[in-house]
Amino acid sequence: MVKAIQLAYYQKAQNPSLQQTLVECALSIGLDGAEFEKVLLSAETESQLQQHLGLVQQLRVSGFPALFYVNENNEAFALALGFCEVGDLEERFDKCKKHIA
Repeated sequence: MVKAIQLAYYQKAQNPSLQQTLVECALSIGLDGAEFEKVLLSAETESQLQQHLGLVQQLRVSGFPALFYVNENNEAFALALGFCEVGDLEERFDKCKKHIA
């Protein structure tokens, strides 16, 4: 589904926030469109979305991609808030490991 959404967004300039775009993506990978739409619009899906949005606010995520290291105490450490080079990511992770050691 992720690949279908990326294809829709980057190659077809479709808005992945729209219900119809998501249904079309689901159909393109062989899912039942009506069943997908039913689950998409369910109270459970909305609840999960709100939980994720709450976590986004709590972690102060403002860009994509965002990558965090979460330790065994459920503490989150930001490694990337937006694009970064692999070397930068490795350096941040090394600093994170030293901080939590």
